[in-house]
Amino acid sequence: MPARFDRATARLALEVCRWTNCAAAGAKEVANLAAAQAQIEARGRPRHAPLRVRGVGLHALTSLASIVPEPDRNIVAFSGTLTEFSLPANWGLSDVLVLFQSLADWAQNGRAAPVPFQLSAEDVGLWRTIDLGCEVHGGFLDELKAVLRPLIDQLQNLGGADRPLLVTGHSQGGAVAALATLALSNAGFQVEATYTFAAPRAGGREFVGSVQTPVFRFEYGVDLVPWLPPAALKSTLEKKLSETAGMKWLLLRGTIQKVLDALGDAEYVGLGDLYYGTPEDRRLWMALTREQEQALEPQRLKLVTQRTEQWGTHHRLGVPRTGALEGYEALASPPPEGWPEALATTVGLPAGTEGGRLPLLDQAGENSPPREGPAVSW
Repeated sequence: MPARFDRATARLALEVCRWTNCAAAGAKEVANLAAAQAQIEARGRPRHAPLRVRGVGLHALTSLASIVPEPDRNIVAFSGTLTEFSLPANWGLSDVLVLFQSLADWAQNGRAAPVPFQLSAEDVGLWRTIDLGCEVHGGFLDELKAVLRPLIDQLQNLGGADRPLLVTGHSQGGAVAALATLALSNAGFQVEATYTFAAPRAGGREFVGSVQTPVFRFEYGVDLVPWLPPAALKSTLEKKLSETAGMKWLLLRGTIQKVLDALGDAEYVGLGDLYYGTPEDRRLWMALTREQEQALEPQRLKLVTQRTEQWGTHHRLGVPRTGALEGYEALASPPPEGWPEALATTVGLPAGTEGGRLPLLDQAGENSPPREGPAVSW
């Protein structure tokens, strides 16, 4: 039976994503790794600590997943893109490794041209090739293939296909989770639900139409990543690249331009119903349909292009802390810990808005100064 949306499950999934991202980042995130594990233990029913699953082959450097075994299911998360492009003053070998992982990760993001979604017998440990009949983002598919066989091997030791799966991921990990949802289902596993946070788009309409699992897609504020690959934002990104200085943008410029050049006429779309909120409105808009999302898209795009300085802060998961929650934590957490829920009652018109305008524009005004979110990591 398909799983229904549940915010307690969403927050647990977010913490598993946080743990997985911190595990991929290495020694510098040890404190946040421990904090995420404490949250998993408090919010879930883990049988033991999360298991790391390293990728193999050419993309082993950038591909990592985790498994949290619970009594009645396994939670599977995929790591997001590393973005460490500088070395500390007292840098060591581990810092250099993370730098190279970040560069390799962004290179995979740059391989945006669509490719057939096919998995070999070796990829999944079956006797047959799986052809899923659609095209998807080539770089994200390589990330999935690198970790899929080791992941399935671990899952076989944790109940196998008889134990339902909850799949999740943040950033690039959200895109890989989207692909894994269809791949694992076709490999015989029961994927009961998928929760993604800040996920870039992994495929086109044929891919989205092939996924039967309930997918709950969280996006926040003016986070840029959910709009990638950036067909709708091509001119904005090219302008940003030409105007922005700094080592991080210098390293990313070639990769992002490669994405823009490789896209051609490919049209990627988000997978699943949209769960969306803004720092000004402080509500979770629930289960926006494709039609409602498209009706709100012009206003969202306008804000994304106006508030480029908030792209990074609106993308991060946040860190466990006391006090009021912000960002993806506030969207995923049940009230009263998280923001209250709101339903869109007509196509493109959330309750209480006029003319299809986002509550953010109604309250803050189109020309009001941006309000910066909290500067947090992950």
